[in-house]
Amino acid sequence: MGKIAKFNRELAEWFGSHGIPWLNFVEGSDFQFYYEYKNIIQWGFFEQTETMEQHFAQFFHEYGCVWTDNTFIMSLLHEVGHYMTFSNFSEKEKEEVEKQKEKIDKQRNTINRNYQYFELPTEFAASWWAIQFINNHMDWMEDLFNLCKKHFDEIFNDEKLMGQVYDYLDTVNEDGYESAFEFVDDEE
Repeated sequence: MGKIAKFNRELAEWFGSHGIPWLNFVEGSDFQFYYEYKNIIQWGFFEQTETMEQHFAQFFHEYGCVWTDNTFIMSLLHEVGHYMTFSNFSEKEKEEVEKQKEKIDKQRNTINRNYQYFELPTEFAASWWAIQFINNHMDWMEDLFNLCKKHFDEIFNDEKLMGQVYDYLDTVNEDGYESAFEFVDDEE
């Protein structure tokens, strides 16, 4: 089993052991919850710009999140939040949100634009779920962080694998994306 597949499997096991079974994880260029499959969470090799990450962390903080140390984990939990709140919205509501997202995506990357996106009903519900999960399970955050860090260290120390990742990056629209793994300690 490859390093990334092992990470995906261990993420699913971690969430399963913490009361959220039936999730499958895949890697990609960005974070995504696949509504049509209902249980697939994609984590991002390449996150949004630093500005977007700052706005995301600020949004979480403003809504009472007590732990905003890592936007990778916040983003991951936000996508799990989509899974957990998916059934709260009708198909019509989800379609309307998608139309609103298309309009917002055409705007310049500002805090107002990002907050418009964050406050869309399905996005807000997912973030609110993530904030509550973090706040109610602070003792789990270090464990999840360590799981991710362990795998990122393995992935980023594998030159062949990273060559494949960078080859993949060359095929992805690089519009504002940066490495999602910047929190791996360089000091070790």
